[in-house]
Amino acid sequence: MTDLTTTAGEPLSLAVAQSVLTRAARNVGRVYGVSLGVGTSGDNLMFVDDLGEPVVDGFGPGQATEVVCCSRHEIEDGTFLKLFAARSLYAALTLKFGEILQSEQSP
Repeated sequence: MTDLTTTAGEPLSLAVAQSVLTRAARNVGRVYGVSLGVGTSGDNLMFVDDLGEPVVDGFGPGQATEVVCCSRHEIEDGTFLKLFAARSLYAALTLKFGEILQSEQSP
C-alpha cells in the first residue's frame, strides 16, 4: 500500500469563498423556498436575502443578530465547510419562519 500524503494549499480568499458559498446557499434556499445568498460584513461572510439584506434572527426588539456564514479565520483554517451546512439550514429556516410570521400577521 502506498503512503498517502496531503499538502495544504493556499487558503481561499474571502471573495472566492463568497462566490462558492453563494452558489451553495442558493441551492439550500431553493430547497426551503427562499432566496438565500452570501454577502460580506467586514472580515465575515453573512447570509443575505434576495434584497442583499442580512438574514436576521431574533424577532423581538433589541434581539436581532445577523446570521454568520463564516469568518475569515474559518476560511483560513478550513473549518468553514464543516459549519456551512448547519448555518445555511438555520439561515434558510429563519427566512422561511419570517415569511410565515408575516403572512399570518397580515390581514
